[in-house]
Amino acid sequence: MRLGSEYCQKRFPGKEVIFRSRLGKLSEELLKISTASPRSMALRASLRYADAIVVDPPRIWIIEFKVDAELGAISQLELYKMLFLETPEYVKYKDFEIKLLIVTTRETTDMRQFAASKGIEYDVFIPEWIYDYLVTRRVIETI
Repeated sequence: MRLGSEYCQKRFPGKEVIFRSRLGKLSEELLKISTASPRSMALRASLRYADAIVVDPPRIWIIEFKVDAELGAISQLELYKMLFLETPEYVKYKDFEIKLLIVTTRETTDMRQFAASKGIEYDVFIPEWIYDYLVTRRVIETI
């Protein structure tokens, strides 16, 4: 979350950013249960979520943050775009251009090229603290 927060402050200052935004809609069956039940929040938790949605008129950015870029981020973003268009809370943005963005801490040429072939932007963001994080993570992974 820190990576996303710092990135959005730098790239999208003053724009509305929604972190961990739930996407999609509940099925009719689950919707009936959710309106009649105090468990409605638990049912909403079953939906997928994007790391960040940025309202940048006339665009919406759907962003996935990855310390290490991975192939799955591309299909995640494609799914999130489809779900965004079905999300009742975001109907007001139906005429906005939807842009997809992977933000990672390392350049990976093949990932950048593959993302571009799918119309997905790829950005490398390296905050000062990431090196300490990576060292700590690598040590923990070897234990």
